[in-house]
Amino acid sequence: RRFQLALRYLYAVYELVSIIDLSDNTISTIYKGSSIYQGTRFGDDALRVLERFAKDYIHPKDEERFIAFVDPPTVEERVIASERNYLVDSFRAHSHRGSYEWMTIELVPMQVDSQKTVLMCMRKTSMEVIVK
Repeated sequence: RRFQLALRYLYAVYELVSIIDLSDNTISTIYKGSSIYQGTRFGDDALRVLERFAKDYIHPKDEERFIAFVDPPTVEERVIASERNYLVDSFRAHSHRGSYEWMTIELVPMQVDSQKTVLMCMRKTSMEVIVK
């Protein structure tokens, strides 16, 4: 029960949650809160899906930066070089209103059954953070 309750709050925060398996370069959507974003089937090719996502949803001026940010083969190395245990950046993405909104994407490396994976979570960017 506690686990389900915790997930409900997690889902209230994020628009999209996916798992990238670094061992076989696949991606699977585990939660999709907004009907505008297409989910993935279990085991879709990660880089191809992320490139398609960038073309379909990310602002053209942010596409290249987005692809570099989510690049699966370099995530682990970039996390080690960072000051945190995860990576975070914001990009303009299509919203259900038809305009672009700032969305924050967090990449969190995790070990699942001895497989290296990355949890990719996307949420609306807090305007308080942008203003500061």
